[in-house]
Amino acid sequence: MLIGDEWSPARSGRTITSISPSTGRALVEVADAGTADVERATAAARATFEGPWQLLTPATRQRLLWRVADALAARYGELELITALDMGTRAGPPGGQRAPGRHCLAHTYNMVDPAVPFGGYKLSGWSTE
Repeated sequence: MLIGDEWSPARSGRTITSISPSTGRALVEVADAGTADVERATAAARATFEGPWQLLTPATRQRLLWRVADALAARYGELELITALDMGTRAGPPGGQRAPGRHCLAHTYNMVDPAVPFGGYKLSGWSTE
Protein backbone atom coordinates (compact mmCIF):
# COMPACT_ATOMS: atom_id res chain seq x y z
CA MET A 1 0.00 0.00 0.00
CA LEU A 2 1.11 3.57 -0.61
CA ILE A 3 1.36 5.66 2.54
CA GLY A 4 2.87 9.09 2.10
CA ASP A 5 5.46 8.57 -0.60
CA GLU A 6 6.40 5.02 0.38
CA TRP A 7 5.11 1.61 -0.72
CA SER A 8 4.95 -0.79 2.20
CA PRO A 9 3.27 -4.00 3.30
CA ALA A 10 0.66 -4.00 6.06
CA ARG A 11 2.22 -3.72 9.50
CA SER A 12 0.61 -7.06 10.35
CA GLY A 13 2.15 -8.66 7.27
CA ARG A 14 -1.32 -9.89 6.29
CA THR A 15 -2.59 -9.80 2.72
CA ILE A 16 -5.89 -10.24 0.89
CA THR A 17 -6.25 -12.03 -2.41
CA SER A 18 -8.65 -10.37 -4.85
CA ILE A 19 -10.66 -13.07 -6.63
CA SER A 20 -12.47 -12.42 -9.91
CA PRO A 21 -16.15 -13.15 -9.29
CA SER A 22 -16.62 -14.21 -12.91
CA THR A 23 -13.78 -16.74 -13.11
CA GLY A 24 -12.91 -17.53 -9.50
CA ARG A 25 -9.24 -16.92 -10.34
CA ALA A 26 -6.90 -14.95 -8.13
CA LEU A 27 -6.15 -11.55 -9.62
CA VAL A 28 -3.76 -9.95 -7.17
CA GLU A 29 -2.61 -10.09 -3.58
CA VAL A 30 -2.76 -6.79 -1.70
CA ALA A 31 -1.86 -5.58 1.77
CA ASP A 32 -4.58 -6.06 4.38
CA ALA A 33 -4.53 -2.69 6.10
CA GLY A 34 -5.21 -2.65 9.81
CA THR A 35 -5.56 0.04 12.45
CA ALA A 36 -1.82 0.74 12.57
CA ASP A 37 -1.76 1.26 8.79
CA VAL A 38 -4.76 3.60 8.92
CA GLU A 39 -3.06 5.61 11.67
CA ARG A 40 0.14 5.86 9.58
CA ALA A 41 -1.85 6.93 6.50
CA THR A 42 -3.81 9.50 8.50
CA ALA A 43 -0.61 10.93 9.99
CA ALA A 44 1.02 11.12 6.54
CA ALA A 45 -2.02 12.86 5.05
CA ARG A 46 -2.20 15.32 7.94
CA ALA A 47 1.52 16.10 7.63
CA THR A 48 1.11 16.85 3.93
CA PHE A 49 -2.04 18.89 4.43
CA GLU A 50 -0.58 20.90 7.31
CA GLY A 51 2.79 21.22 5.56
CA PRO A 52 3.42 21.85 1.88
CA TRP A 53 -0.18 21.54 0.60
CA GLN A 54 -1.54 24.43 2.67
CA LEU A 55 1.21 26.70 1.37
CA LEU A 56 0.15 26.24 -2.25
CA THR A 57 -2.16 28.72 -3.91
CA PRO A 58 -5.58 27.43 -5.05
CA ALA A 59 -4.46 27.76 -8.69
CA THR A 60 -1.33 25.67 -8.02
CA ARG A 61 -3.37 23.02 -6.21
CA GLN A 62 -5.75 22.91 -9.14
CA ARG A 63 -2.91 22.49 -11.65
CA LEU A 64 -1.44 19.62 -9.60
CA LEU A 65 -4.82 17.89 -9.37
CA TRP A 66 -5.31 18.26 -13.14
CA ARG A 67 -1.94 16.54 -13.63
CA VAL A 68 -3.25 13.62 -11.54
CA ALA A 69 -6.45 13.55 -13.64
CA ASP A 70 -4.43 13.58 -16.87
CA ALA A 71 -2.24 10.71 -15.62
CA LEU A 72 -5.37 8.69 -14.78
CA ALA A 73 -6.94 9.49 -18.15
CA ALA A 74 -3.77 8.34 -19.94
CA ARG A 75 -4.11 4.91 -18.31
CA TYR A 76 -7.89 4.71 -18.49
CA GLY A 77 -7.99 1.54 -20.59
CA GLU A 78 -5.74 -0.31 -18.16
CA LEU A 79 -7.71 0.92 -15.14
CA GLU A 80 -11.00 0.01 -16.83
CA LEU A 81 -9.77 -3.56 -17.47
CA ILE A 82 -8.51 -4.00 -13.90
CA THR A 83 -11.82 -2.77 -12.50
CA ALA A 84 -13.82 -5.03 -14.82
CA LEU A 85 -11.77 -8.08 -13.82
CA ASP A 86 -12.07 -7.23 -10.13
CA MET A 87 -15.84 -6.76 -10.35
CA GLY A 88 -16.46 -9.72 -12.64
CA THR A 89 -17.91 -7.60 -15.44
CA ARG A 90 -16.83 -6.75 -18.93
CA ALA A 91 -15.11 -3.48 -19.76
CA GLY A 92 -17.33 -0.54 -20.66
CA PRO A 93 -19.37 -0.43 -23.86
CA PRO A 94 -17.72 0.76 -27.08
CA GLY A 95 -18.17 4.49 -27.43
CA GLY A 96 -18.95 4.81 -23.72
CA GLN A 97 -17.75 7.69 -21.63
CA ARG A 98 -13.98 7.66 -21.46
CA ALA A 99 -12.32 8.47 -18.16
CA PRO A 100 -15.49 9.37 -16.26
CA GLY A 101 -13.41 9.80 -13.14
CA ARG A 102 -11.61 12.73 -14.74
CA HIS A 103 -14.93 14.50 -15.32
CA CYS A 104 -16.02 13.88 -11.73
CA LEU A 105 -12.69 15.06 -10.41
CA ALA A 106 -13.03 18.22 -12.47
CA HIS A 107 -15.92 19.26 -10.24
CA THR A 108 -13.76 18.65 -7.18
CA TYR A 109 -10.88 20.64 -8.64
CA ASN A 110 -13.19 23.52 -9.32
CA MET A 111 -14.05 23.55 -5.63
CA VAL A 112 -10.44 24.62 -5.12
CA ASP A 113 -11.23 27.81 -7.04
CA PRO A 114 -14.95 28.11 -7.90
CA ALA A 115 -14.28 31.10 -10.16
CA VAL A 116 -12.47 28.92 -12.69
CA PRO A 117 -14.92 27.52 -15.27
CA PHE A 118 -14.48 24.17 -17.01
CA GLY A 119 -16.41 22.33 -19.65
CA GLY A 120 -19.20 24.88 -19.76
CA TYR A 121 -19.81 24.65 -16.02
CA LYS A 122 -19.03 27.13 -13.32
CA LEU A 123 -19.46 26.00 -9.76
CA SER A 124 -20.97 28.27 -7.16
CA GLY A 125 -20.81 26.65 -3.75
CA TRP A 126 -22.13 23.13 -4.24
CA SER A 127 -24.30 23.71 -7.28
CA THR A 128 -23.66 24.28 -10.98
CA GLU A 129 -24.86 27.41 -12.73
